Amino acid sequence: MSAGAESQIASVPPKPVNVAAIERELGRLWDEPTPPDAAAHVTRACMSNLVVLCGAEADALALELPAIVRQHPARILLLATVDNQRDDLEAFVSAQCYLGSGGRQVCSEHVMVQARAAAMTRLPSIVRPLLIGDLPTTLWWAAGGSLAGDDLFEELIPLANQLVYDSAAWGDALPRVAPSLERAFALLHHFVVADLAWHRLQPWLHLISETLDPGALPGALESISEISIEHGARGLPPALLLAGWLASRLGWHPTSGDTPPTSPLTWTLQSAHGGVNAAVHHLPNGEEGIRTVTIRYARGGRVARLRFAHRAAGFWQATADGIEMPERRYTAPVPDRAALVAQQLSELGRNTLFQETLTMARQLAGTAPT
Repeated sequence: MSAGAESQIASVPPKPVNVAAIERELGRLWDEPTPPDAAAHVTRACMSNLVVLCGAEADALALELPAIVRQHPARILLLATVDNQRDDLEAFVSAQCYLGSGGRQVCSEHVMVQARAAAMTRLPSIVRPLLIGDLPTTLWWAAGGSLAGDDLFEELIPLANQLVYDSAAWGDALPRVAPSLERAFALLHHFVVADLAWHRLQPWLHLISETLDPGALPGALESISEISIEHGARGLPPALLLAGWLASRLGWHPTSGDTPPTSPLTWTLQSAHGGVNAAVHHLPNGEEGIRTVTIRYARGGRVARLRFAHRAAGFWQATADGIEMPERRYTAPVPDRAALVAQQLSELGRNTLFQETLTMARQLAGTAPT
């Protein structure tokens, strides 16, 4: 192994290797001499296997991996689908290291396999023997495509204990989003399933929960009659999750849905106190993701509208019309993708709230015909 003269942190840059020799080359990483000052302090660390599938963004994604292993050391197998290389398959091994507590240098193994389209079917057989058998395995589906109908996905998922994906990458067309929600729902019974879009929704959920708390607005939850969610690009899946969260928490059940060509997605939901009209609107321009959430309710002859909005990075705001309510604000740091993935790698338990939300979101997508 080698180290920079200033940092004295051991590292190995990507080294091209024969696909059949990947495991042997990984072993050699730890046989090579380390610098004198580092030899007694290099620690090989691995808490899990992380299999990542991506496309042309492999180089950019690889830059995020050091931040992940700093928080959760793992053997990373990065699978990239490319079409601009000479051979069908090309492999590289490396070690990512950082300075841990007590001056220890903590290192994780990284493998990258690049495959042309004709060789993609070989990726599962390459991955299988490289997994460390007594450790949990997470499949991070970073390819951006649908979870439904993808043969490579169906071959890789049995190798994992956990699936991580970002539903925001599915786009804003319901015919593409709905089958993926259905496939994720089907996997709930066999795997830990985690959606990065769900993690990004947490500030919305906190602000809405605090605002509608019975101690703050008595009777509001029981008298909601309308909800409306506006979203920009990449916002339909998060919007469905947010609507699913509200419906699952409040015991609402969809009774009908419609998607006429010139209208938003709309539903009629049944609550214990009457009907609730729900709509999801796509805004063609501006900020990505969810833009606003409006909740209408009537109590004691008074009609009120609560409006929740994302005002700036890390800043959400709640205001009201029709009632006196002080403006509420919620601020929180916005974690990047690497931080979200690293956090999920350490949380292998099932998230019941997300499971119930995903179940309802899948129902909403199914009751809105295309």
